[in-house]
Amino acid sequence: MSSAAVTLVLVPTELEARRLALTHAPLELCGFGLARAGVGAMHAIARHRPQRVVLAGVAGSYDAELAPIGAVLAPGLVRCHGVGVGDQTPADLGFADSDEAALDGQDGLALSVARASESLDQARSRRAAEPRAVLEEMEGYTVALAAMTVGIPCTMLRAVSNMAGDRDLAGWSLDPALDALRERLDSMLAS
Repeated sequence: MSSAAVTLVLVPTELEARRLALTHAPLELCGFGLARAGVGAMHAIARHRPQRVVLAGVAGSYDAELAPIGAVLAPGLVRCHGVGVGDQTPADLGFADSDEAALDGQDGLALSVARASESLDQARSRRAAEPRAVLEEMEGYTVALAAMTVGIPCTMLRAVSNMAGDRDLAGWSLDPALDALRERLDSMLAS
């Protein structure tokens, strides 16, 4: 392996991988959802031994002003939601030090969920319970833990394709969101 710094880009789905089509950095599928993404991230990190991990993909917005459709955000924190017992998280139960992980970013908090909001009402309820959250996504927390485990920084770039809880894919802005994500990722990797 060369001494050049390696940034490993992880994406949850084939769609995101195809649309990003990176040639100037290794790009790997980490998988969709919390469990698969954590395992996939550890496997890819072991194979590439990067100095930095970037998780890239789409997400739903909890707040159209802070996270408008088409925006690309780099949250500074990710919080695990929906894993535990009832409303108690692993940290609440004493099984973890924290339900949050720091990221290299400044765009608020992303909520990593085990199951996406099924309705706009459910998304509003989650946001009310986690008022700092601006995004809903499904992989960031475990990818951040994988990076923390080996002592490397993790950045999450999420392009907003829809409002959290909107399950009508026909109304999502996937193409423009992925185009904006590719542009931001290219700029990040070039610096």
